[in-house]
Amino acid sequence: MDIILRYWSEREGKVAVRYFTSEFLGHTQTEKLLESINRSLSPLDPKKLLQISMDGPTVNWKFLRIFQEDKSKEDPDAPKLINLGSCGLHVVHGSFQTGERETGWKIGDALRALWQVFHDSPARREDFSELTKTARFPLKFCATRWVEDLQVAEGAIEVWPAVMAYIHSHKKLPKSKVPTSASYLTVKKATEDPLFLAKLEFFAFVARQLKPFLEVFQTDAPMVPFLAKELQSTMTGLLSCFIKREELAKIKTPLQLTKLDPQEKQIHVPLKHLDIGFSTKQALQKAPEKLQENPVKIVEFKKECVSLLAMTCKKIMERSPLMYPAVRHMRSLDPVMIVTETESTTAMFEKLLQVLLNAGWCPATECDKVLSQYKAFSLDVNTNHKAEFQEFVYSCRLDEFFGRYLSGKEEYAELWNIMQCLFTLSHGQAAVERGYFVNKDMLVENLQEKTLIAMRLVHDAMAGHTDGGLPKDLKQHCRGARTRYEMYLEDQKKLREQTTKEKKRKELSQEIQKVKTKRQKVMTSAETMEKEAHEMAVMAEKKHDFTLLSKSNAYRKGVADKKEEVAALDKALKELQESVNKHLSPVNDSLQQPGFNETAEQCLESVTKVSLKVMTPVILTVFVLALYLHGQQVESTARLDFLWKLQATEEKEEMEELQAYNRRLLHNILPKDVAAHFLARERRNDELYYQSCECVAVMFASISNFSEFYVELEANNEGVECLRLLNEIIADFDEIISEDKFRQLEKIKTIGSTYMAASGLNDSTYDREGRSHILALADYAMRLREQMKYINEHSFNNFQMKIGLNMGPVVAGVIGARKPQYDIWGNTVNVASRMDSTGVPDCIQVTTDLYHVLVNNGYKLDCRGVVKVKGKGEMTTYFLTSGPPGS
Repeated sequence: MDIILRYWSEREGKVAVRYFTSEFLGHTQTEKLLESINRSLSPLDPKKLLQISMDGPTVNWKFLRIFQEDKSKEDPDAPKLINLGSCGLHVVHGSFQTGERETGWKIGDALRALWQVFHDSPARREDFSELTKTARFPLKFCATRWVEDLQVAEGAIEVWPAVMAYIHSHKKLPKSKVPTSASYLTVKKATEDPLFLAKLEFFAFVARQLKPFLEVFQTDAPMVPFLAKELQSTMTGLLSCFIKREELAKIKTPLQLTKLDPQEKQIHVPLKHLDIGFSTKQALQKAPEKLQENPVKIVEFKKECVSLLAMTCKKIMERSPLMYPAVRHMRSLDPVMIVTETESTTAMFEKLLQVLLNAGWCPATECDKVLSQYKAFSLDVNTNHKAEFQEFVYSCRLDEFFGRYLSGKEEYAELWNIMQCLFTLSHGQAAVERGYFVNKDMLVENLQEKTLIAMRLVHDAMAGHTDGGLPKDLKQHCRGARTRYEMYLEDQKKLREQTTKEKKRKELSQEIQKVKTKRQKVMTSAETMEKEAHEMAVMAEKKHDFTLLSKSNAYRKGVADKKEEVAALDKALKELQESVNKHLSPVNDSLQQPGFNETAEQCLESVTKVSLKVMTPVILTVFVLALYLHGQQVESTARLDFLWKLQATEEKEEMEELQAYNRRLLHNILPKDVAAHFLARERRNDELYYQSCECVAVMFASISNFSEFYVELEANNEGVECLRLLNEIIADFDEIISEDKFRQLEKIKTIGSTYMAASGLNDSTYDREGRSHILALADYAMRLREQMKYINEHSFNNFQMKIGLNMGPVVAGVIGARKPQYDIWGNTVNVASRMDSTGVPDCIQVTTDLYHVLVNNGYKLDCRGVVKVKGKGEMTTYFLTSGPPGS
């Protein structure tokens, strides 16, 4: 995490932005983030901290709240931070990304895969060039800077026909020759989408509208006064593509813009008037003929375009800095507005002073003086400098521009001080984002934190002096840098030596204590054995028992052995003590070795006879060589440790991801309670899982005329389009059953175009008293009937659905060891199936038992009469028409 300081530089006469330091975080939790920021800012005066600018993750907002609370507790009179909201650049980036995800197009995945297919694959690049006669390849997609990937999207649009030809050429190859990588399959799937080129064009169309805002604010110059105006302009441009003109005409201020709901369908223009850009329209016109003959797909595409625009605008509004009064009122420092809207800018500046007053940055008495000076300055500008202010452009720095009229003028001194404070406010994280690329160039494995910080400081200091003219103070720091670095290395060396000696001394002390403890135990054992040997000798003399005398002698021999062991321990103890003394006050070992008769003075005299000119280079060479070898060994060990830890971490994460994936996969195959049964304990592959249920409601719902709809023709891709529609219908049924009101239901399976579900299969969903699980299944059946009507209306089909319901006991279980299948069996299931097969299209047929339960709960049913049911004879059945009144 880089800490960038933004401050007013008196020397430069403008706002300066400098890299200050970096904090290295493993987990970005609020507590750790707060601790790191406080540690980094400790050298600075906290009372001068005006703003903390950052992007908008939840942890950042929580940190900002706690930081402000702690600051207020430490000094209640200290000024509060000025909050301008999240970084506008991050807001626009993230909103565009969220809008694209809302459509499900997966443009990012496709562009990333398109680059990966040809990246580091010379063979594919050669085949592509020979086949398409082009040397242009897709560009790399950046997952974190979406709007900057406009160039990537435009490049993909340019080479897309060549990519289509390249992918289609593989159809003639043997299956073994066709690539099977994930990136290739993603690109292949995109080429099968006839609307993908139109989606790419619309993606680029939206990116082009957002790019000007991001380019303008990619600067360290003061830009907050223009933030509200540019955000409003960018938002209006997007909204005009799909919002009615009369609704946009009502929006006069940035605050009104934030209150608009872009997802409200009543204010959307008709799809035929939707602005999707000329390139997108041209791509739709060039779409395959079979797609143009199917207007439903075109309508769906345009709805997805509206969804992208609406979600992008909604997210920008939710996180926009326009929500903050300071951002809106900073427009009072826009030079153009000062001369064109003098009255409104004066009112906004007064409100801006109120924000500073509430935060404690400007006393009330001074606010009056500053406002008076602002009015006088506005009058002077409109009288003498109106043309210069009207011609102001963003390429001119705002602080330097106002400095020409205010700096050094006593009559505007307080106003100029307040403006310097306001110009210091940050509009976004442009400097931080540039730092990401600087860090990327500097980072290498095992680079220490202090080294990276030092390299960043040098880089930041040199960045402003590319012309070769270095200031005097910078030259002085460079001259002394090597000396300070050597002093730092010497301090680190002494610290390591001291740590090593202390560690060695501690180990020796522990060893001495162990030897002393062992010696005490041996001494105690020897004394005990000696005492027993004496007692046995006395008893042997009294009783004349030679056996006791033999044992006494054996004990005495043991005592002798123990005393020898004690002597050895004493010797070891003495050696350890000498080692401790050596590490506490090291001396020259050669002076203590026997065989040397010279005194210390004689030794020193002989040493001084060697010339220092000879000894100094030798000693330095040996020292440098030893230091180099030691450094190589330390670096090698650190690299290996790092790689081993990295590998272990990656393997652990992969294992956890695989476990989570397997668990989700099992939950998709089996009900949650059954999956929990299999996950909770080990079992044999042939172990049978079953459960008897006394009262279960079972439903069969079938599309009776789907077989007539399904045909295999070249026009519908040999029946694939028919199956695609069936899949969408079943997916709609699955989405309905996942609603909270149907939590007692469980989907069993699909058989062709028949959907099977049941309720009350476990203790958590079975309602013995109220029979609510049966009512829930009846409600679900009626929802399916309504959903089928909706599908027919929007897909221009006439599918007919027959639904059969029954209730009673069943047996539920899982069959199969390798591919387990959950199912239910019993007479209840067979009768429910018969209710479906003997039913009437668009009707829900139920049995007599189910009829009594539903009637008692207010449901409306009509008696069909007696129906002949295969295997059951004649049965009286009923049609469920509606739910209880008011449901």
